[in-house]
Amino acid sequence: MFQRHAGLSKISSKFFLLKGRKIATECKRLPIAIAVTASSLKGEKHREEWDMALYSFQKHMPMHGIDDDLVRIFSCFKFSYDNMKDEKAKRLFLLCSIFREDEKIPTEMLTRLGIGGGLFGEDYFRYEDVRNQAVVCKNKLLVSCLLLEANQSRVKMHDLVRDVAQWIADKEIQTVKLYDKNQKAMVERKMNIKYLLCEGKLKDLFSFKLDGSSLEILIATVHKDEGCHNVKIEVPNSFFENSTGLRVFHLIYDHYSNLSLSLPQSIQLLNNIRSLLFSRVDLGDISILVNLQSLETLDLDGCEIDELPHGITKLKKFRLLNLDYCKIARNNPFQVIEGCSSLEELYFRGSFNDFCREITFPELQRFYIDENSGSEDDLLLKCVSYVDNDEIFLSKTTLMYCMQKSEVLRLGRIVGEWRNIIPEMVPLDQGMNDLVELHLRCISQLKCLIDTMHTGYQVSKVFCKLVVLKLEGMDNLEELFNGSLSFDSLNSLEKLSIKDCTNLKSLFKCNLNLFNLKSVLLKRCPMLISLFQLSTAVSLVLLERLEINDCGCLEYIIDERNEEELRGEIVDDNDIASHGSLFQKLEILRIKKCPKIELILPLLSAGDLPALESITMKSCDLLKYIFDKNVELGSLKQLELDRIPNFIDIFPECNRTMTPSIKGTSSKPQAQSDPIKCNIFSWIDIYCCGKKNGHKSRSTEIPLVSEDKSPDNLMLQESNSYSLDYISIWERAQCLLRPSDILCNIKEITLRNILKMRSVFILSIAPKMLLETLTIRNCDELKHIIIDTGDHDNSGANNWGTVFPNLRKIEVEDCERLEDIIGHYTDGHQNHVEIHLHLPVLEGLYLENLPSLVAVCPEQYRTTFPPLKELVLNKCCQFAIKSIGDFMTHHSVTRSVDRTTIKELSGNMEHFVALERLKVGNSNVESICLLNEVSELNEVSELQMNLGLQNIELDTLPMLTCLFVGLKNSCYLKNLTKMKIKGCEKLKFVFSTSIIMCQPQLLHIRIEECKELKHMIEDDLENKNSSNFMATKTCFPKLKTLVVAKCNKLKYVFPISLCKELPELYVLMIRDADELEEIFVSEDDHQKSEIPNLKFLVFENLPSFWDTQRIQYQAVKYRFIQNCQKLSLASSTTAGLKNEVHRLVFDYDYELYDDLTKLFKQLHGEAKGHDTSNEYPSSEITEAREASRHEPTSSQKEIGQTLVTEHGFVENVPRHEIPSIAIIPTNSEELMNEQPMEQQRPLGETDATVKPLQENTVI
Repeated sequence: MFQRHAGLSKISSKFFLLKGRKIATECKRLPIAIAVTASSLKGEKHREEWDMALYSFQKHMPMHGIDDDLVRIFSCFKFSYDNMKDEKAKRLFLLCSIFREDEKIPTEMLTRLGIGGGLFGEDYFRYEDVRNQAVVCKNKLLVSCLLLEANQSRVKMHDLVRDVAQWIADKEIQTVKLYDKNQKAMVERKMNIKYLLCEGKLKDLFSFKLDGSSLEILIATVHKDEGCHNVKIEVPNSFFENSTGLRVFHLIYDHYSNLSLSLPQSIQLLNNIRSLLFSRVDLGDISILVNLQSLETLDLDGCEIDELPHGITKLKKFRLLNLDYCKIARNNPFQVIEGCSSLEELYFRGSFNDFCREITFPELQRFYIDENSGSEDDLLLKCVSYVDNDEIFLSKTTLMYCMQKSEVLRLGRIVGEWRNIIPEMVPLDQGMNDLVELHLRCISQLKCLIDTMHTGYQVSKVFCKLVVLKLEGMDNLEELFNGSLSFDSLNSLEKLSIKDCTNLKSLFKCNLNLFNLKSVLLKRCPMLISLFQLSTAVSLVLLERLEINDCGCLEYIIDERNEEELRGEIVDDNDIASHGSLFQKLEILRIKKCPKIELILPLLSAGDLPALESITMKSCDLLKYIFDKNVELGSLKQLELDRIPNFIDIFPECNRTMTPSIKGTSSKPQAQSDPIKCNIFSWIDIYCCGKKNGHKSRSTEIPLVSEDKSPDNLMLQESNSYSLDYISIWERAQCLLRPSDILCNIKEITLRNILKMRSVFILSIAPKMLLETLTIRNCDELKHIIIDTGDHDNSGANNWGTVFPNLRKIEVEDCERLEDIIGHYTDGHQNHVEIHLHLPVLEGLYLENLPSLVAVCPEQYRTTFPPLKELVLNKCCQFAIKSIGDFMTHHSVTRSVDRTTIKELSGNMEHFVALERLKVGNSNVESICLLNEVSELNEVSELQMNLGLQNIELDTLPMLTCLFVGLKNSCYLKNLTKMKIKGCEKLKFVFSTSIIMCQPQLLHIRIEECKELKHMIEDDLENKNSSNFMATKTCFPKLKTLVVAKCNKLKYVFPISLCKELPELYVLMIRDADELEEIFVSEDDHQKSEIPNLKFLVFENLPSFWDTQRIQYQAVKYRFIQNCQKLSLASSTTAGLKNEVHRLVFDYDYELYDDLTKLFKQLHGEAKGHDTSNEYPSSEITEAREASRHEPTSSQKEIGQTLVTEHGFVENVPRHEIPSIAIIPTNSEELMNEQPMEQQRPLGETDATVKPLQENTVI
C-alpha cells in the first residue's frame, strides 16, 4: 500500500523500499496514515527527505491531550501537513475540519465558504478565478489523501484526519453540541476562535455566550424544537453584536419544514460579511440585507422570502446569487436580477413563482436557470431549462445571449417569429459550439434548426460539442438542417431523441460524421421518410440503440436512392477506420408501427452487426426483410416479431446478390424439396425438406405436412457457436426455419398466435438444445410440439435418451388442435421400435385448455421426467387418465391406433412424492393417486409416505370420488398449505382414512359445489377409540380460513375428537348447506371446540343449523347471519372492518376477500333499509342488546316482524315474513365508499381479477 501511494515499484531503489517499510511500521500499519504519509513523499527523490520523515516519526514528540497510542499516527498526519508547500491548500484542509464527522461536503459549498472566508486572498478579478484556485487546492488534498472523494461533486474527511486538523488549528477551530452543557461551557471560555460549528436548538444558540471577536466563519445547525413550530422567532440583536468581524454565516434548519425567523437590526453591523447562507428558513422580509455593502454571496436553499429586494442591485461587490427551491411571495425576481450589474453567477432552481413570466438577466460568467432540479455536477454548466412550463419565456435579448453562450438549453417556449436557430438567432460564424445539450419542446415557429441554403458559402462547424439533442412536439419542423453542413458538425452527438414532430420529413440529408452517436429514438413522426445517407450511416461506428416507433411514412432508414459514391471507408477524427462495415456496436434494433418500410437495414458485409443482441419488429405491414444481406448475428439474444404479414425472411436467400435498394423487390418461397445449403443464419418462409422416400440429407430436415406445401413447421436445429437466449414470435409470423448454427443455445422460447404452425421442434435436434423454458399460446393449428421425422438411428431397442437436457418448464395453453406433445409426421408410421425420451430437469408442466390433447406421445414412445414440482392439467377433456398418480409415476400415457388411451403401470413413487403444486380441472380423473397400487408396484415397505404437496386445486372433476385411495394412514400431507376443491359432485370425503389426520401447515380450505360430500373427514371407527386418536388436540393447528359452500348433504364439518381446538382460525364461512346441523360434532354435548382467534363468521342459508357453540360465536366481531332459522345469532360488525378484511389480501386469498367484501356491503345496505339509525340513534358501534329489553316498534308489529338479536329468536312467524338478515347496528360511515349494489355480482360469484387495492373495492 505504501509503495502504491508513494509511487514506488519493485524495481525502485532498495533504499526507498526499505525506508518505506519502516515508515509504514511507524504508521502502525493504519491504512489512512500510510496513504497520507506515502502520498506526501510521492515524487521525492532526495534521500534526506526520507531520512527526515522517518526520524520525525521515531523521535518522541509529546502532544498535549493526545492518547499515547495516537501520538505516532498524529505525527504522520502532521508530517504530511507540514510537507505540503501550498499554504492555500493548508488553509482549505483546516476549513474542512469544521464540518461534521463523516459529512459528505459539497465541493461547491466548500468553495463558497473558502472564498467567503478569505482563504484564497482578496485580490481576485472574477469569482470564477478564485473558484479555480479552490478546486486546485482541493485536488492537492485528494492526491495527498488528506481528503477523500465521496463522489464526483463531494469530498469527505477521515475522522482521524479531522481530529488532527482541529489539533493543528490549536483551538482556532471548534465544534460544539449546544445541548451538551459541559461542551458549551468549555467553548464559551475559549478565546480567538476563528471557525465554529455549533449544533442544538434555537434557544441554546441564542443563549450561547461566545467571544466572537475573532470569529470569521460560523456554521449553526438548528435542530427541531416544538416550541418554534408555526411561530415567528425574533433573532436577538445580541446575537451578532459580538461577532462584527464575521465573514461567513451559514444557518441550517435540520428538519424538513421551515424555521420562521426575523432577522435582527444588528445584522447590519456585519461590515465584513462576505457570504450569507440559509437552509430551510422562512426569512420573510430580507430587505435589511441591502445594507451589507461587503456582501458577495447570498445563498438561500429551500427558504421563504417575501420578495427579492430591489436594493441588492446597489451592492457593488455582489457576485453570486443562489435561490434553490425558494418560495418568493411577491413580484418577479428577474426584474431585480436584471439590474444586478456586478452579478457574475446566478443559480435559480425550482424557485419560479406566479409572477415569473419573462426571464431577463445580465451577461454572466455562470448561470443555471431550471424550473425543476439539477444535479450538483450540472451546476458547472451554463444552463437554462424550462421545457414543462409554457408560461415562462426568455426575453429577446436574453434568448439570443443564451443561444450563443449556453451549454444546456431546455426550452418549452420562445417568443418571436423565428424560423430557425442559425442564422436568425445565432450568426453562422459562431455556430453554437459551446452547446452540450439542446432540448426543444412545443416550439411551433421553427421549420429547421439550421438553414444554410441561402448562405452562398461553406458552413464551418456547428454544434461541434453537442452531445444530446431532444426535440418534442415541434409541429412545423420539416427537417433538422436545410442545406449543407461541415462534415464534422455534430461529431460529438451521442443521443438523438425526436418525438411528436408531425411534419418532419428527414433527419440528415447531408453527409455527416456521427461517429460518437450511441442512441437514436424516433417516435410519432408520421411524415418522416428517411434517416441517414449511406456515407453518414457508415460513420455510426458507436451506435448502440436504434428505436423507431409510429412513423407511418418511413421508407428508408438508410437512403441509398441518390448515392453515387462507392461504399468506401469513413475515417473519424481519431483516425479510426471503419473499413466499410456498418453498426459495429449496435445492440438494440426496434422498429414498431412503420407500415411502409420494406427493408430495415442494407448491409455491407456478413460481418456487420457483430454486437446485435435484440431485434423487435412490430406492426410493419410491408416489411419483407430486416437486412438485405446474409449476416452472422453472433450475439443475438432476443427476437420479437409481431404483426408483419408480408414478412419473408430476416434477409433474402443465401445465394442472393445484394442490390443497392430493396424497394420493389420480392422473394418467392422455395418450392423444391432440396434443402438450402448455407452455413449462415437464414430464415425462410417455406418448408424445408430433405428426407423423402428414404433419402437422407446432411442437414436436419422436416418433410411436407400438407399437400399444398404451405409453411407448417417451425424447425429449431443444432448450434455450436451462436447464442440466442430468447425468442418471441407473435401473431401472423407463418413459418420459421432455424439452421444448426443458431439456436441450440437458446434458453427461452415463447410462441404466440402462430396460426399455421403445426409443430415446433424435430426430435433429432432435441438432445442438443439447451432450452430452459418453453411457452406456447394460441397456436390454433399446432398438432405436435415435437415431431419425429424418423431421421435418427432407430435400429436398436430402447434407443434415444435425454432430450432437452436443461428444460425446466413447459407451458402450453389455448391450442385447439394439439393432439400430443410428441408426435410422428405420419399416423401410418409402422416402426414399432420402442423409443425412450427423458427430460432430466423438468420441474413444471402446465397444460391448459387443450381440448384435443389425447396423450403425451404415440404408443411406441415412452417419456420419463424427474419428480415434478408443479403440474397443471386444466380443460384437457380428451386427456384420459384415472388418477394423477398414473401420469406422474408411470413412464408414459400411451395411445393405441384407435386413439384410446392405454395405461401402462411402471413407475416410481418418488415422482409423485416430490410434487408441490397440483391443479386439475375439467377432467374425468377419479382420484389424485392410488397409493396402494403404486406402493405394490414399487414394493414400498413403509406404509406411510410423506407427500410434498403444498397446494391442491381441483375444479369440475365429476368422476372424482376420493383424493387418495389406499391403506389407512398410508400418506402424510405434512407440507400442505392450501386446498381448494370445487365442482367434484361425487366426492364424499375430503380427508379419507388413507390420510394421516394431522395437517401441521394447512392454512386455507375451500370446498364448494360437492353435492355428495357428507363429511370433511371420513369416519374412522376403528381408530376413533385408540389412545393416539383421543390424544389428538387438533388436526389443523395453523388453519386460518375455512369456507364450505353448496354442499347440501354435509351433516357436520369436523368431529371435535379431531378438532378440539382451531387456534389460528380467522375466517369461518359456511353457506348453502341444507342438511348441515353442526360445525363441530361430538358424542358428548358438553364438549366444545376452541376457536379463540375467529374474526369473521358467515352462516348463510343453513335451515337445519342449530349449533351448540352459539355462545362462542357471539364473541366474534364480524358476523353475517342470514336464513338460519334455528340459530339465535345476529349479524354484527365493529370499527376496523376494512383493515381486518385486508389481512386476507396479504394471505393472497383474493376470492375470500371478495366474498367478505360483498357480504358486508350487503349487511350495511340492509341495515340502511331497516332504518336502524332511528332505532339506534348513536353512530358509535354498540354491543347487541337482548330482545327482551326492547318492545317492538309499531311498524314492526304491523308487518309481524321482530328484530332478531343475539339472545332472542322469533318463533311462529312464517319464514318469508322474517327479515332476511338480522342486524346489529354498525357505524353508518364504515362502508360508505363501496360500489352500489346494482354493480355487484350475485353472491357466491367471484371476480378472478380482483386486486387487493383496487380503487372501488374497499371495505
